[in-house]
Amino acid sequence: GSSPPFELDNRNKRSMGLNLAVEEGRGIAAELVDGADVFVTNARPGALARAGLDYETVAARNPRLVYAHVTGYGLEGEDADRAAYDVGAFWSRAGVAAALAPEGSPLPYQRGGMGDHMAGLATAGAVSAALFARERTGRGQQVSVSLLRIGMYMLGWDISMSLRLGLPTTPITVAAPPNPLI
Repeated sequence: GSSPPFELDNRNKRSMGLNLAVEEGRGIAAELVDGADVFVTNARPGALARAGLDYETVAARNPRLVYAHVTGYGLEGEDADRAAYDVGAFWSRAGVAAALAPEGSPLPYQRGGMGDHMAGLATAGAVSAALFARERTGRGQQVSVSLLRIGMYMLGWDISMSLRLGLPTTPITVAAPPNPLI
């Protein structure tokens, strides 16, 4: 049949599946990386290190490579190797769901891929900037985006108001907006 969400997110992509648990798969991955401009991954750092696809190893093989790493919770800290999905890291842990639910009402249902799509756009921007920098310096670099960070950025107005003014942020309903133009 068809899967419109899959088709939306994967249109015009060419891909292959590699078994990185075997030497042949790791060898093919290394050959691809050697000739690549950009490597994009959402695998956990520990798994990439075991496969020889961590940034340090890959950058040593291909110093011009732009290495884009999308994670759930960032590349550092106790949750760096924690598995994550949009609904957990972005929607729940970043507080997006709670920010949209007025007191006493149930949490809203998350539309598919909200955080994933925002993270994808942020990654595309980071990769573009890194490619521009590479044209000037001749060297690639690692860029990273996390679902948690994207969720926190999306709630930036709430967070900055709360931190700066010490005021709690509460969800607003369309029935009682503080700004009538909204």
